[in-house]
Amino acid sequence: MIDRMAFNNHRPAFAGRTAIIVTTSGIGSSNHALKTMNIALHVWGFHMAGKEKFRTGDWMEVEGMKRRYSPRIKNIVEKLFYAIVNQTAKNPSFYKNIGKRQRESRAH
Repeated sequence: MIDRMAFNNHRPAFAGRTAIIVTTSGIGSSNHALKTMNIALHVWGFHMAGKEKFRTGDWMEVEGMKRRYSPRIKNIVEKLFYAIVNQTAKNPSFYKNIGKRQRESRAH
């Protein structure tokens, strides 16, 4: 596990991929979880198209959750879909960056 995490941190395998963070919690805030996952996914190279948190719990019935959260879930799905279709995420390239810097230095 540590070796895989080191690989992802030093050579982002997920660069150019798009993600949305979704958290659920029964009680309390999930802000810390959102922040932690956002940092990790950003370091790993993901483009974050959005994040959303839902308050759920043992006492909440499925139909109640559907009524309450369906519009937000549809919105999240649209955000993710259009971020992927519009290729919002950038694919970094070592050679592309070198070429860009060379062009910029020649222009000055």
